[in-house]
Formats: sequence, C-alpha cells, structure tokens
Amino acid sequence: MGHPPEGFLKYYAQHPHPTIRGYLADIVAQASTSDVIFTDSLRNQNRPIISPDQFNAATDLTAPLKGGAKILQVSEHTILKVGWRVHMGEAEALILLAERSQIPVPEVLSAYTIGDIGFILMTKIDGQTLGSCMDSMSPEDLSAISRQLKAYVLEWRAFGSSFLGSVDGGPCQDIIFQHPWDYKSTRKYGPFDSFEQYKHGLVEALRASRPNGGGWYDEEEALKQKILTASPALADERSTTTLGVLTHGDVHPGNIIVRDGVITAIIDWGNSGYSLPEREFFAAKRIAMDQPWVKMIDECIPFFAEQWALMDEVDRSMMRYSPV
Repeated sequence: MGHPPEGFLKYYAQHPHPTIRGYLADIVAQASTSDVIFTDSLRNQNRPIISPDQFNAATDLTAPLKGGAKILQVSEHTILKVGWRVHMGEAEALILLAERSQIPVPEVLSAYTIGDIGFILMTKIDGQTLGSCMDSMSPEDLSAISRQLKAYVLEWRAFGSSFLGSVDGGPCQDIIFQHPWDYKSTRKYGPFDSFEQYKHGLVEALRASRPNGGGWYDEEEALKQKILTASPALADERSTTTLGVLTHGDVHPGNIIVRDGVITAIIDWGNSGYSLPEREFFAAKRIAMDQPWVKMIDECIPFFAEQWALMDEVDRSMMRYSPV
C-alpha cells in the first residue's frame, strides 16, 4: 500500500510542477543530522548520509510503475533506493544475508530514515536482469541458472523466526495484506507472534478489501471459516520456536542479476520478511507469465498445494473490489 505521506500531498498542492524526486530532494535539503535515524544494525558506525548535491546529480534508474520509491545511481558503483515505500526491513534483510549466507546481494553501505522516507545506499551490481536475456539463453544455461536459484532459495529459507513480519520486526509485507478497498489506507498488519494471529489478520484484511466495510455475504463468511481452520504447511516439521521462514516475496526475472551464466545478485528485497513457507511460491507464481520462468518457479521454490490453493482463493477474493 504505497499511498503517499501527508508531506508529499502538501508538496503536490503547493508546487506547480510537482514530482516525487522534487519532493525527496526537498527532504534531503532540509534535513539535519538529528533527523537521520540509522537502521539498527548500522547505528554508531559513522555511515554516510547522502548530500543534496549527490542527490541532485544522481541518475534516475527507476523502472516504470515503481511508485513510492526511486532508484538513483549516485556514482559508478553505488545505488540509492529512496522513498516512502523503502523500509529498513529491506536493509536488515540484505545485511543479514551478506553476513550469514552465500547468497549474492548488494552490500548495504548505509541505511536510514528521515521522517517517512527510507534511504538505502548500496553497491551497484554488474550484469543484466534474467528477464532481459532469458529468451536468448540455451536450455543448458537456463538449467544452470535454475540450479543456482534453487540453492539460494533453500538457503534463505533456512533462516527462521519466532514471528511473522519484516526482518527488523516491522509489519508483514505479504501481498495478501495489500488489497484495501480504500486506496488511501495506510493500515499495516503484524508482526504476528502466532499462526492464529496471522489468520485473524488475514480475515481483517479480507474485510478491509470490501467497499466501506460492506460486501460481506455467505461467500465471505465461508472463506473466513476456511482461513480460521487452515493448518500451516510443514506443521509437523517446525520447531516450537520457529514460526516463519525468510522469504524474498517478489522473486521474478527482473530481480535476478546474471552475468556469464552465473547469478551475481538477487535484488529488491523490499517485500522480504519472515512469512509462511507457502508465501514464496504464491508471490512468484501469481504474476508469472513466461513459460520458461513458470517452469523455473516450479523447479526452484517449494510448493504446498493445500496452502497455496487457499492463499490464491483469498487473494482473488480480495482483488474483486480492491483497486490495488
């Protein structure tokens, strides 16, 4: 739910030619060092803060429809991700993976917030997106990429948590909580300390997807009961202290950087967090269209049929009325 903060709406009303970048430039120019709050893992480390000159000179690499976040190339080797949809949970996920795994991710050079705006300064990764070259790759090369991706997915899923939410302990970033009827909604769900809490949060999100709290009929009530009586995937295999597994939440060919047949980075961890085991497959499959990529999802990401079917049903029901 990337509805702009009040500050941007005021800026928009006051400027004849308002832009997101212009608003962010004002934030950078007006901030003092006391306004900067570094992410937990980087506090007291004398990390860099982007200056107004650096911000204004940066090259905009933002993809179309990337609302609420800008991707700016600050120098030959550094990228700045900035905006009201940039959360410190993403920075903490990148730091965790860089320190404790073999998964290739950008190195976080600095990460902080100024009010509602998040800033993540990171290394620029050489290579091209898998999406830009998949059609020209041989079956052998695709198989090699698939094997690498599967290994990385399994590696990040090995990180567990006693809660469901972003890595920094913030709200749950699952797409299934992001279909409000009121597109201006800033409501967040979680973090959840139990599967039961998660299910009740899901019911609340289902209600929030209906027009003005209405649109609740026998079909919705039946779906509510399905949600509340659902069983978690891998229930027999989980420890008593592990509730969620680490998930990327937006695995697609545009977020996989490759070079010479090797994955050089998995990028854009903005939707990452500790979630249910079925979340990764669901999030990847719901937007997949190209057959080579669909095949790769099936090969690389664990699938839980019963839980996926319910998540898909809930997602489709939410999107019936929701504009997002």
